[in-house]
Parts: sequence; structure tokens; C-alpha cells
Amino acid sequence: MAEIIKFNFHFDNSFGMNPIHTHYFDLYQVGDLFLSPAAKVPEHKQYCFEITFVAQGSGTIYVNDSPYAVKKNDLQFSFLNESHTLQADEKTPFRYFYIALSPVPDTICETMVLSLQKYCTQNNCIFSFPDIFDNVKKLLVEIYNKGVFFEKKVEALIMDILITIFREIADIKTEKRKEKPLSKEVIIYNVVNYINSSDKLITMKDISNKFFYDYNYISKNFKKLMNIGLRDYLYDIRLEKARHLLDSTDKSITEISEQLGYSCIHSFSRSFKQKYGISPENYKNKNASDTEKQL
Repeated sequence: MAEIIKFNFHFDNSFGMNPIHTHYFDLYQVGDLFLSPAAKVPEHKQYCFEITFVAQGSGTIYVNDSPYAVKKNDLQFSFLNESHTLQADEKTPFRYFYIALSPVPDTICETMVLSLQKYCTQNNCIFSFPDIFDNVKKLLVEIYNKGVFFEKKVEALIMDILITIFREIADIKTEKRKEKPLSKEVIIYNVVNYINSSDKLITMKDISNKFFYDYNYISKNFKKLMNIGLRDYLYDIRLEKARHLLDSTDKSITEISEQLGYSCIHSFSRSFKQKYGISPENYKNKNASDTEKQL
């Protein structure tokens, strides 16, 4: 005898043979199911990739007969051809949202789904991402209302959900990799890239906090590999950024001095003149004059 699903409500949108086609995926199903206590969804085989979001209560999700206890704000992945079922706990109702889709081959969506599948074969497939639920709720509202540019909005919301999940799991993997020691060359390469790519003033304390290494250790190896002291490198980069700001913006000398963390404009002017042989005021005026002549 088939199991009976007892539920308070079931907002199901199954597109069946006519999925919503987007550039990145085909969307087959989006729904919101509120199970009564102890109720169970019959076991079924996945015909596509599915994400289950637990919105309320607690229960058990079975994947290929393996049980996973879940609670509010948890999410779980099911992949193609896996068996899947869900059951509410004995005393509490169990509400969950779900999204079922098939990624379009050779797209970023397929890359993410395959990476998630690989990760889940080696780790627990249950995660807790409470920040994602706002977009899930927005998706359900969009599915219900079907407003202007409906498909585009659905695509954007689902891709945002997937990318957020992918980034979070990538961060988890990165944290695990931190346990393995990095070579000195890699550490210093990362430090140089961090300094050069930042639009803000980078201090020695920032570097220590960013890379979890003692400043003296970084400074010693920086000098050995770069043939320049870290403090001198920071000094040079800061003045290069000052010159770039003078060349490319209308900011005043005072604004640039403050942005780059100088204690006063006089200190900035003195450092700039020592490096470039001209004061920042004269440099800015010269550039303005040269531009006028070209016009």
C-alpha cells in the first residue's frame, strides 16, 4: 500500500515536460511542502539535481537509504539517479522548500553542480546557510506571481542561490587547505598580490591578520625573495597609488593624503617629493597644464 503524505499545505509547481528554459539550466520544479508530524514523503528517484531547504521544524532526509538529521536553515543536495525521501519528526511539523533543475551542459551551472556532487561524495551533504532563505522565498513569490521578465528573474535568483552555496563550500575547502603549510614563495606571492590589488592603504598589521603569519616571519622572507624590505615596498606602492590618483582623479592633495593614511599633508608632500623630485601640488599642476596644451 502506498504511503500517504499528510501535510498542512503543498505549494507545488511542477513544470514536467515543459521546464522553464534559461541560459544556465532547465527548471523542473519549485515548491513549498509542510508535512504533519511523523509524515513521510514516499521514496523516489531523482531525475535531476535538487536542493532541499528546511524552513521549519526538524526531520530526517534519506539519500540512497543513508539518513541525515536536519533542522531549520539546513539545506541538502540530491543528485541525478539518487533515491530520496523525507520524514518529519514525531512531534513537530516539517516544512521545506525545494528546487529541481538540470544544468545546461558546458555552463557555469553545470560546473557548480558537478563540483558540489564531487564534494558531497567525500563529505556530509547537509549544510546550514540561513542567508540563502531570503532569495528562496523571493523565488517562490516570483513563481506564484509570474511578473514581467519572469524567466530572467527566476534565472537570476536561482543562480544567485547556487553561487552563494558554491562560494560558501569553496570557503570551507579553503579553510581545510589552510591546515597544510604553504611554501614561502607562495606566501610572499600572495602578500604581493594582496598589496598591489588593494585600493586601500595596506598596513603591516593588515598583512599579518590576513595571512595568519607573524609579521617578522613575512618581513624576513619578503626581503629574501623580493630584494626589498616589506616596509620599503609598502612605502613605494603607497606613493605609486598617490601618483595614480593625481593622474586619474580630481581629488585634492588633502583628500589623497587622507585616503593613503598619511598623518598630515606635509608628511605626504615631503615623501612624494623625495621619491619623484617634485611636490604633489606641482605634479598635479603640471599634468593639468600638459593636458590643456594637448587640447
